[in-house]
Amino acid sequence: MRLDRTCFAILIAALAMRAASPVQAYELEVHGSYRLRMLDADRYQLADDGARAQQAGWREHRLRLTPSAKTDKLKFFGQIDLFSGQLLFGSHNSRVGEEFVLDPDRAGTKEIRVSKNPDGTLTDSGKTEWIPDVIDPRHLYVEYTNPSVGLVRVGQMPSDWGMGILANGGDREPLFGTNRYGDINDRILLATKPLSKMGGGKFHQNFYTVAALDSVYRDENASVRDGDLAFQGVLAGFYREYENMSGLYLAGRTQKDDCPDARTRPCAKLNVVAIDTYQNWMQEGDVSRQQVSFEGVVLLGRTTRVLSDLAKSGADVRAAGYAAGGSYEYLPLRLTAAVEHGYASGDNNPQDDTVTRLSFDPDHKVGMILYDEVLYNVTAHMADRVADELGATGETAETASLLGVLPDSIANLPTNGGVSGSTYVYPSVKYDYKVWSGHFTLKAAYLAAWLTSNFFDPLNTNQHGGVLTSPYGIERAHSSLGQEINLGAEYDFHLLGDIGFRFTLQYGTYFPGDAFRQPDGSNKIQKAEDSKIDKVEGRFTLKW
Repeated sequence: MRLDRTCFAILIAALAMRAASPVQAYELEVHGSYRLRMLDADRYQLADDGARAQQAGWREHRLRLTPSAKTDKLKFFGQIDLFSGQLLFGSHNSRVGEEFVLDPDRAGTKEIRVSKNPDGTLTDSGKTEWIPDVIDPRHLYVEYTNPSVGLVRVGQMPSDWGMGILANGGDREPLFGTNRYGDINDRILLATKPLSKMGGGKFHQNFYTVAALDSVYRDENASVRDGDLAFQGVLAGFYREYENMSGLYLAGRTQKDDCPDARTRPCAKLNVVAIDTYQNWMQEGDVSRQQVSFEGVVLLGRTTRVLSDLAKSGADVRAAGYAAGGSYEYLPLRLTAAVEHGYASGDNNPQDDTVTRLSFDPDHKVGMILYDEVLYNVTAHMADRVADELGATGETAETASLLGVLPDSIANLPTNGGVSGSTYVYPSVKYDYKVWSGHFTLKAAYLAAWLTSNFFDPLNTNQHGGVLTSPYGIERAHSSLGQEINLGAEYDFHLLGDIGFRFTLQYGTYFPGDAFRQPDGSNKIQKAEDSKIDKVEGRFTLKW
């Protein structure tokens, strides 16, 4: 399926090139980047079973090429990742933990590890290993602009809107942390200015409508590589003048998840409508620049992606969330102060027939430890434990009923690093000044977060008679997720033309809140004397 889609996108580009006049001049550019990340983090406890985070220090790299070409009438865009993945210290085993924790990009092939017995027979070890792809095609699409029709795009392209809490193409540069995903769709898109011929006023000339039909290639809810089939229609209308924008985004999705044993139970389905509004206001004066942004989303629909076996016939989806931010930059000193607040609804009754939990897109980065590291791994381990328990007994309906968990829901437990079922406040400050042919940046941020519903682990909740119980065995755990402090320094400079280097160093320290309370009454989820968790990331980027 993956190869077929890639070939289809290439065929579209080839036909478009063929349709162009042979005498037209072609302009070809190949931009790109090479990124090397070096990370080290404290190991910490994932649950009351004694499991600990497996990756203390690791290295990863990525070579990304972004070619583009244009003629008088057509533009072509592509993007491909080469050698993306762990460079050192990448061999970790888990029953299904590789799938949920160590390969968030799903850019590889899963292989079942087997062992050879003395008599020559083979035994399934129950372990999985992800073999990363050497080549990962991301984008390949053609763009055509006609004054009387508008802009038309066809091919495989990123999906992006607003602040990126719902649709995020993965190309934004976060304050801390690193983007690793990016929503990718096989899409036919038409963008127009429907009012442009009705008058010459500002509103008439700056109001846009966008309509798109998508086959989802990869996002946080579906992946063609996993066998999921997801289709959606998108309709958006917005007013945009420079950086100022106000609009409404509607997306309707129908999805069927992959299920290898479809003959014994139906595949999980998802039918939802997303209603998203986005506003951005910016004003710049002689000495300052101010900006205010807001994005709010509501999800409505029906799904059989349910966690509890008490809702086997499906559940209604009623989830909501928002992100709001503001910044003030004092231009003479290049000093910026900013704050962001976000809210994602939780679900205090996961065993009923209504799903109210919302998760932000994982590429909307908030901090570098709590969401991107701790909750990422803790929720992945939840899935690991449930899958181990079901797998040990053959994933029978009887076993699922005893656990109170449906097998198809396991893949929905990990947050993948996104804000999920919580609210946060995230103030920051950044100072930037020029040095030689580049600029040096210092930045700092503080994060405080709270749950919007109880912190619960499916297995522990089942063992406590249905009372929502945390991964650490605490019933009805407190809502405080804790606090985090981030510090960073960055030096960015250019040598020749578009060739540039960037050196980045980031440090974070996280103090777990009462949601991580242990049976002894402490919040320590690691063995050190203090309860905090530290993480350091160094990054080198070459761009051209």
